[in-house]
Amino acid sequence: MTVDWASLGKALADSAPVIGGVLCGPAGGMAGALIASALGMKNDPEAILAQINADPETLVKIKQLEIDERDHIREWQLATLQAELLDIQNARSAHAGHWMPSAITVCLGIMVCAMGYFLLTQTVPAENKDMAVYLLGQIAGLFTGAVSYWIGTSRSSYNKDQALMGAAK
Repeated sequence: MTVDWASLGKALADSAPVIGGVLCGPAGGMAGALIASALGMKNDPEAILAQINADPETLVKIKQLEIDERDHIREWQLATLQAELLDIQNARSAHAGHWMPSAITVCLGIMVCAMGYFLLTQTVPAENKDMAVYLLGQIAGLFTGAVSYWIGTSRSSYNKDQALMGAAK
């Protein structure tokens, strides 16, 4: 089994949740290099995980590293969130004048309504019930994503975006 930085992050999530979270994101390689340096090891997630499994004291060292490097780790988390926000903003601005996002949203809305109507008014054969529910769930999920593209996901997400923009300035 190949171990990557995200796998190592998941393994550390209970003991060092902040470092574990950073390892699972785009700054995982930088956080991994910091861990390897602090442990005096080569920059290899598989070797670090093997060391953690062999010596539980390694987790204590990583937790102490998390405490000592809290400010740097928060900077990495902020950079990750800013990159995600910028990606979303770029996607919306790139498609602002194009008709395709609107057409996809309308088509998905029609599909959700039609499938809901047919599920409520028609008898679905027993052998097809699971497939019908699966398809409705998939299409409803895509429709939710399309609506989120237009109006955002939630008020708390908006507040987070505003806080990130303020922190970036």
